[in-house]
Amino acid sequence: MKLKKTGGDEERPKDGRAEDCRRPVSRFSAHLLEGAMILALVAPAAGCARAFYARAPEQATELGNAFDSLSPQALGFIKGRTRLEDAVRTMERRGIKHIVQNTTAGTGKGTTSALAGDFQHYIHIFRDERYEQSVRLAINPGELPARYAVRVADYSGSKMILALVRDAAGIERTMMAMIPYSKGAVGQIAYPDLSGLERRHGGMQYPIFLGYDLDMGITFIARDKEGVPWDSGYTLTWDGKKLRTSPVPFRDLMGCDCIRGWASEQL
Repeated sequence: MKLKKTGGDEERPKDGRAEDCRRPVSRFSAHLLEGAMILALVAPAAGCARAFYARAPEQATELGNAFDSLSPQALGFIKGRTRLEDAVRTMERRGIKHIVQNTTAGTGKGTTSALAGDFQHYIHIFRDERYEQSVRLAINPGELPARYAVRVADYSGSKMILALVRDAAGIERTMMAMIPYSKGAVGQIAYPDLSGLERRHGGMQYPIFLGYDLDMGITFIARDKEGVPWDSGYTLTWDGKKLRTSPVPFRDLMGCDCIRGWASEQL
């Protein structure tokens, strides 16, 4: 089964190598890009070029579906036996929407994957596409996290799972769960607040991660509440206590095929 990549995942090369941003852009996207370049030349401000890439805002999350957060036991996940694709099917059958997953490769030790979905308070972890364990996030019982974005990154010789948590009701703060993971063990989870970043850009919709090396920095960008790409993305790094966000202008990020594809895709 082919899982639709949503909520912040660009396609991962099947051999697990780091993303090199050389993916070809579709013919339709190429026409959009050509038009955008012309517009950028005549536009009086950079914002006009960004406006060319405006898309419809995210639709309101359907609060009537799969309201409950289901534990791995309730989903029937069995360590070492449940396959990733079967876990996705199970979540779909239980009515969970906007299911997202991300996989990165270890150094000769197989793959690590993270799986999440709307209103779920758990991040499910898989090793070599077999269920390993689940992490329950520090989310209030009544909170409805929706449209997760997840990334399994390399960090200091192990892994760091990043999970962007946004409240469907827009009441709770937006945060990035930082989940250290090494040799089957989960370390102390941190929850940096990204609400300020969201306010600064007038929204945080259709987020995307780019890159898999948190030591060097992972790029993060999103759209505002009107569907226009932010005027800058950010290089994310982690010093063990604080998530550092270094701005990168949108025009510079457009040098990468992955970002151009994200900016021009029809949502």
